[in-house]
Order: sequence, then structure tokens, then C-alpha cells
Amino acid sequence: MNTNMKVFLIAFALLVVLCAGLFFVLRRQSLPSAKAGLTIGWMGPLTGDAAPYGQAIRNGTTLALDESGNKIPNKSEPLAVYFEDDQAQPRLGRTVFKALAARITVPLIIQAAGSSVMLANIPEAQARKIVYISPSCSSDKIKDGGDYIFRTWPSDSYQADFLAPLVYSRFGYKKAAILYINNEYGEGLASQFKHAFIKAGGTVVLSEPIQQSGTDFRAQLLRARDLQPDVIFTPVHALEGGRLLRQARELSMSQQFVADAVLYSPDFLKAAGSAAEGMLISNLAWHQDSASARLFSDSYKTKFGTAPDIYAAAGYDCTRVILESLRRARSYDAESLKSALYSIKNFEGVTGSITIDSKGEVRLPYELTKVKGEQFAPIALGTSSH
Repeated sequence: MNTNMKVFLIAFALLVVLCAGLFFVLRRQSLPSAKAGLTIGWMGPLTGDAAPYGQAIRNGTTLALDESGNKIPNKSEPLAVYFEDDQAQPRLGRTVFKALAARITVPLIIQAAGSSVMLANIPEAQARKIVYISPSCSSDKIKDGGDYIFRTWPSDSYQADFLAPLVYSRFGYKKAAILYINNEYGEGLASQFKHAFIKAGGTVVLSEPIQQSGTDFRAQLLRARDLQPDVIFTPVHALEGGRLLRQARELSMSQQFVADAVLYSPDFLKAAGSAAEGMLISNLAWHQDSASARLFSDSYKTKFGTAPDIYAAAGYDCTRVILESLRRARSYDAESLKSALYSIKNFEGVTGSITIDSKGEVRLPYELTKVKGEQFAPIALGTSSH
């Protein structure tokens, strides 16, 4: 066999492998919600360490679609959603985004979770004029993504501005260490918290990443312990957070641990067990005792057999906002959809009143909770909105 023929056969084999891989990505998690009429895309982590967020958001999305009859409100067109798994990995996420973009008939894709994935895809969404919206991605960088980029969850800066002054002033913790997951979410929130904590008067003695999907964080914990901070802020995913807290207790660390809404999760409580006791965790201040929240919760329990968390509620609200925008849109092109989303003001969701501003952003109030008996107990703070 001559050299040219070998090169040809190798290239052909690689092409076959790439095509098979793309087909696998397209088919493995595709679950259209109805027979295809109008179709939109949905992508998020359904496997891997970030899967609890994606699965909860998918459930909330599915419930909202079911309640709409898988149709656009007040219109007859059926609506289908293609669900795809991106494992919260930017490289896979870029492939998934392109695959969805080739399949959908309405230029709209939901990014369920994963700021790193969303940021990787924003240039493509802008260039192709695809409305790209998230119910939970929080990186501050997203707000500068462009006029096709939206979210129904506040950015990291709002949460940091709520949490850092409380840690410093109300609880009196003056010296902080930060251990953050090494992705856009972790890096962004660590930076915002550090800025807000120093602005409040505190000192940050350490800011160090931990590995996504990592299992041993003792080296970072020991470095933090040696610097004797009063408080350790941990913007990490639920499973990493559980491992981190267990290892901290094994090392007899007595510092106060504080986290953002990502650890407001049953999966974190399960992973951490009693090691999470006393931890302070901020969260969107959604009023679970309101009539709409109770109705949502009852419907969710009936369908999925478990109580919803904040991410299920966020997925539900985001999907309802999309359905309302599709109802308002004059047509289903990107410009009409974009205009309809910008028109959303005071939309009553279960996570709060949603108003989309000129940058595609929202502001929602936060609350602070404390882990007690492996449950989240709200701490009365008075007004916590921004």
C-alpha cells in the first residue's frame, strides 16, 4: 500500500469517527417534548458532577411545557424541545450548540447551567443570531455578551454584594479564604466576593482553585487552615462541596464555611452529611409559601415524586418567560423573539418578579440560610433586595 493510500484511509477513518461522535451527541439525550412543529434547543449537564443542576432545570422546563400543553399560549402551534447533555464542559458544549442550531426551527437555545459553556458559545450565538438564554448561569461576563443573550438569574456581582457585607458586618468575620471551582462560575464569583469583602473592610488571605470533579482537596484546605482565616467562602458544585466539607471536618477545621446558591441543593446536603452543619448559604429569596410556589411545588411533586429545589423553580420560570415571549412575538425570527424578551416586565414567577433589562439581565432578591439538621433554615435579615 503506497503512502497516499495510507493517508487517505487514515483521514477517512477519522472522518467516520467524528461523524459517529456527532451522531452520538445528537441522539443520546434528545427528548423532544412533542411531535415536531416549532422546535427550540435545550442544553445542560445531565451527566457528570454538575448533573444535579441540569436535571433539576430540565424537570422544571418539562413541567412548564406540560402545563402549556406543549404549545405556545393562545396559539395553535405545537412546540418541541430537544434536550442535550453538555456535561458542563465547554468543548462538548460548543459541539452540542452547533448540533442544536442545525436542528431547531425557532432560533432559541436554553443553556440550563454552566457559565463556562455559555461563554464559550456566546460568540456563535451572536454571529448566527440565535437567542441564547439561561435560567441559572451567573458569570458577570455574560451581561456583555450581546443583544441575543439573556438570563433569568442574577449575575454574580449581585449575590456577592449581598453576601460579602453580611459575612463581614453581621457575623464579624474579618479575614477570609476562598476555595473556588476552576471554571468561569467559580472564578467569577470568587473574584466578585473578594472585591466586595475587601470593600466592606475585610482581608482575603487566600484565593485558590480546586479541580472540577476532583476528589481530594486536603492540600488546599491545609493551606487555608495555616493562614487562620475566620471564614472560608466556597463557590463550588454540590458534589465537590460535599467532599470539601467532609475533608475539612476530618482535618478538624473549625472555620465558618460560607457558600452561594449553588450549594443550596439536596445533593450537597446528601454529599456533605453532618459536615455541612452550621454552614451559611445564600439563595434566591423565592417565597415557597406563596400560592404560585405552592401550586408549582405540588405539581412538581406529583410529576417527579420529590420536592423541587431552586434550580427546578428557575428552569420552570425561564421556560414560562420563553413561552410568554413566543406568545408576544409577531413571528418566530430572532429579531421578534429578542424584542419580545426585552418587553418582559414584572412577570410573576415562583422565584420572584422577573423584569428583563436592556442588557438581557434580571435582578432578584437574595436570602441567607443556615444548615441545621441537614436542612436549610432561613436567617431573618430584613430587606435583602438590591
